[in-house]
Amino acid sequence: AKSYIDQGNLVPDNVMVGLISSELKKLGDKPWLLDGFPRTVAQAEALQKETPVNVVVNLCVPFETIIERVKDRWIHPGSGRVYNLVFNPPKVAGKDDETGEDLVQRDDDKPESVRNRLEVFQANTEPVLEFYKKMGICQDFHGTESKKIWPHVEKYLKSIL
Repeated sequence: AKSYIDQGNLVPDNVMVGLISSELKKLGDKPWLLDGFPRTVAQAEALQKETPVNVVVNLCVPFETIIERVKDRWIHPGSGRVYNLVFNPPKVAGKDDETGEDLVQRDDDKPESVRNRLEVFQANTEPVLEFYKKMGICQDFHGTESKKIWPHVEKYLKSIL
């Protein structure tokens, strides 16, 4: 994979599935969780042959909720420390707590960029979710807050595992 990345290329599906599957197989019978993979139906199909997925949890959060959270995110470029003006504000507005240096908002955290990323993500993941729904292993959970969604997810997982 490194050679593809070093050349600025996407890692081919078969290489990605091979890497992930080999790591999952090392876990034996232990449960595992993937977040953000597979991203394509081809990856999902290949992964299903190598290391079958038996549960898919799809968190359905409205775009506006995600945009509201991300638009308030600011970072300290030197350290990577992340602040959120609502959930984790800096002690001094616009300044890093430890160095006092300026915080910046990444271009891809601006509302229009986030909305575009979400639309692309939805278009790309919908076929993957449909693949798993046809198999009867995908469960949707709707909400806007982790503390409200998690009890439902936990109850579901405990009922099937």
